[in-house]
Amino acid sequence: GWSVEDPFVWRDGDHYFALVKDFQGYFTRTGSSSTALFESSDGFDWHPSDHPLAFERRLAGKSVHNLERPQLFFENGKPSVLICACAVDEKYNDVFSVRIKLA
Repeated sequence: GWSVEDPFVWRDGDHYFALVKDFQGYFTRTGSSSTALFESSDGFDWHPSDHPLAFERRLAGKSVHNLERPQLFFENGKPSVLICACAVDEKYNDVFSVRIKLA
């Protein structure tokens, strides 16, 4: 009863990370579509992070229909901006890419 897609994979030192769309909220334990953080020591065997909920489908506290295809922009080797495709409603009348500055 679960599926994931749209992985964004990166390596930090000798450890790998992946952001994935968690359709059913199975790994994030939200019960609804969200984005999960996975980890791997070798890039082949993956497991959910100790804190698997990366983010939910919300912008500025408001739910959106889609917030997906996560990508990270790196500055000086550190993630600094999260970039996602966003659709405000289910008819896809308002579709755009959003850039979220990371703390």
